[in-house]
This record gives sequence, structure tokens and C-alpha cells, in this order.
Amino acid sequence: RGNHRIRSINIASRIVSTLAGSSAGFNTVDAAGTDVQFNEPIGIVVSTDGLTAYVADFYNHRIRSIVIATGYVTTFAGDGTAATSDGNGLSAQFNTPNGIAITPD
Repeated sequence: RGNHRIRSINIASRIVSTLAGSSAGFNTVDAAGTDVQFNEPIGIVVSTDGLTAYVADFYNHRIRSIVIATGYVTTFAGDGTAATSDGNGLSAQFNTPNGIAITPD
């Protein structure tokens, strides 16, 4: 959480690397790897097909998606406003999201 990065571990080699993130903040461009900023990423879940990770970006009030193979990050949901309004994708609002889950449907 405190280093503002999403880290991955290769189980076979035990090598740890940064999948995405750099310093705290938020840049509004979709980008890969360390060109992206999170601000206290706290919750993470992997899609059922194993291709995408979804991250609760706590102080940016957004849900971000990461293509695991490339580290490419996009904003999946939330407009960055600290509020709790329902909506579709980028029009939804979150207030410090800290947990995330995926259901089969």
C-alpha cells in the first residue's frame, strides 16, 4: 500500500518486480508500467481468466485495471471524486475504495 506500486512475484524464480506504479499521485493518461501513478492501492483482485487485475486505488477514488501480461493500466471505474454515486464506468464515484471482488456473473 505505502509504496504506491503493484508488485508481482514469479513463483518459480522468486523474482519480485514492479508491474505498475511509481510514486504517489495520479496521472490521467492510460499507460504501462512505471508511467502510471497510484495513490495507496489497497485492494486487488484478478479476473477469472487470469488476464486482468483490478485495483482499488484508495486516494484516487477509482478502480484501475491492469493487463497482467503488459502492465498496461486504465481507469476502469470512478471519476476521481470522493463520493458514493452509482453510475456506469467513469461516471461512478467512490470514496476511498479499499476492497474489491469479482463475481461469476
